[in-house]
Amino acid sequence: MKTILSFLSFVLFASAALAATAVKVTFTLNTTDVNGAPLTQSRYYYVYRPNGYPTTTPLPMVLIMEANVGGPADGTFNNKSAQAGFVVVTGAIPGNSKAISWVNDYSQWVGPEDYDYTTEVINRVKASDNCKETRVVFSV
Repeated sequence: MKTILSFLSFVLFASAALAATAVKVTFTLNTTDVNGAPLTQSRYYYVYRPNGYPTTTPLPMVLIMEANVGGPADGTFNNKSAQAGFVVVTGAIPGNSKAISWVNDYSQWVGPEDYDYTTEVINRVKASDNCKETRVVFSV
């Protein structure tokens, strides 16, 4: 009986340890400011690909752009991702020149930095995780 309980405990622990988790990806974004001058930013995002979907299987991507989050999306999105088969990508404000909100107003007034960031994240995840479709969700 002790052996069975030990084995079941190990299986539960191992399955939790092997569960998919969001991976933080850090990169350098080369963009421009409002005047067109070069601007280099250290930026990041999180990618969650559910278990059971190898990168050889193309999946859609849901890109979550939240104003109050500097970390990965919560478990609700990840659970839905596992059920429906999509990749969850969480964008992050930290790293842009405003640091408190998205720089996504008219680009001639504020510069294109977060537009460039969003484009770069989509391109990177399409390449690394074999994503063919993208949906963007903005939240505040």
